[in-house]
Amino acid sequence: MERALAEKFIEKLTQYTEYNINIMDEKGMIIASKTPERIGTFHEIAYDLMVNHQDQIEVWEGEGYLGAKQGINIVIVHKNQRVGVIGITGNPDEVRPIGLILKMSIEATLEYEDQLERVQKRRGLHDQFIHLLLYEVHPSREELKLLAHSLDYDSKTFRVPILLTYPMGIAHEKLVQEIRRSDLHRSQDIIEHVGEGRIVIFKALDDIPKDQMIYEQSYIEEYIHEQQKLLEDMFPHILGKLSYYVGVGQNRWEYYGASLEHCFFLQRQFPDIHQILYFREHSDSYMKHLIPMKEYHQIFSAIVEKMDLEFQDQYIETIGSLMDHNYNLVSTSESLFIHKNTLSFRLDKIKKFFHMNPIQNGRDREYMEYLYFYLQENRK
Repeated sequence: MERALAEKFIEKLTQYTEYNINIMDEKGMIIASKTPERIGTFHEIAYDLMVNHQDQIEVWEGEGYLGAKQGINIVIVHKNQRVGVIGITGNPDEVRPIGLILKMSIEATLEYEDQLERVQKRRGLHDQFIHLLLYEVHPSREELKLLAHSLDYDSKTFRVPILLTYPMGIAHEKLVQEIRRSDLHRSQDIIEHVGEGRIVIFKALDDIPKDQMIYEQSYIEEYIHEQQKLLEDMFPHILGKLSYYVGVGQNRWEYYGASLEHCFFLQRQFPDIHQILYFREHSDSYMKHLIPMKEYHQIFSAIVEKMDLEFQDQYIETIGSLMDHNYNLVSTSESLFIHKNTLSFRLDKIKKFFHMNPIQNGRDREYMEYLYFYLQENRK
């Protein structure tokens, strides 16, 4: 038993009892006492209890034991091991119940200290794991696997990142607690607060067979809708104000940070969208953003100089709407509130200027979408 804990226990007891109390270690030495001059002296009964495997010894008036007075001495047990002895001076019949209560108190304190240490150790491992998982540029796969194993996370589980953004004014601890209460929450889900108003959930899809990943989106949507209802019931003022950005699933720890960055990209592009957005529907835009703007400038700047501002505006509006409506002319014209003939006229103008046809030629379409991106970025 540690001296510091024994001293702290005696210090607390001094405030509530007049009885003289001693605590001895596994060698029979008094390590804490209400009588300070006894600290460091040998206690024969305590030593006998430790080596002879008795549970308690009572000393009556006239019985001679080295370093012991009339009273009761009881073994302290922790993790099925004898770790010390507590002794109380006085008539054994009188102090026996008190001794048993103090024994249980010390043993409960030792168990609590152990539990606290385990929680702190796990918290430390968790913090190391999350830092390595999400914020290191080139994380060690082996180190991630070791930390994951220590935290009981299965390295083979397929997880999909979901970035939840929420209004300010709610403690993220409360939100995480409610998320964990969901019936669809699994022990293999990883949940972490990743900045003001943002929580990421790496949702484990271990319930879905490998040959049925086609159901991934419906599973994710079911999970999000149930979670959203739960959170909005608990916090009514966030009704209709939650946004969900869904990244691409991973089963390799070293790619989790990149998956979270995909979610952040969606949030930057569509802040406060208040619905579910999937990265795979915007992966082309993400890839375009990875290309340095210098490259776009070298490719398109000369062409753009030949386009007056009115033509640029019309190009951005037309190509942007075509992209949004999968190049369907009917729905595009409806979204622009113009007649289909007017849309055809605009397209003819674009075709003649570039000598390209984005409706019929896939490569022409690619070129024009990159130009659209360049024009959009130049106006930000």
